[in-house]
Amino acid sequence: MARGSWDDFTSKWGFGDGACSEDRDFRARDKIVSKLNADPGFQREKVMAVAWDSTGSHNACFVLLFPNPDGLSTEELVVAWEGDRIQDADEMPGLDDYDSLDRLIGEAYDEIDSEADAGLIEACKCALADLEGIMPDHDPSGDRTEPGWQTIRQLRRELKKAGVELDSDTLRVEETDPEGKES
Repeated sequence: MARGSWDDFTSKWGFGDGACSEDRDFRARDKIVSKLNADPGFQREKVMAVAWDSTGSHNACFVLLFPNPDGLSTEELVVAWEGDRIQDADEMPGLDDYDSLDRLIGEAYDEIDSEADAGLIEACKCALADLEGIMPDHDPSGDRTEPGWQTIRQLRRELKKAGVELDSDTLRVEETDPEGKES
């Protein structure tokens, strides 16, 4: 999963001419826009960043920058721009150099990746709790050869790698399968 660059977000040819953008890029773009609009330089210079989904164009995942001395809303700026009543901004106040943009973009992707990781961890914890509740009844023999037991071991191992501490009241499952091999 590659990360978009400032050129990807601001060029109609960005994200491989639009063929390479993912949902994650749109979420990162929203965070980038929020961070830019919170930037003191942008506020001082009265510039607003806008997330724009370009339809019928190559790249649909745009960040537009507009001069906004009158404090117009996002919708008002886009309507004025589409009607050729304003031009997008040429300069990006508040950002010292391209490295600052790269850092801001990296932070946005890190945040959405972290949010995705948190959601995945929560889903794994729920699946583990469900399996630990189901498997003793599903496999009452106690030999723990059913695939669900291996899934429990895998979930526990991956959650441990992610730094998750499991509740002490969860079912204890050995880290090896019944034949003694690592699973």
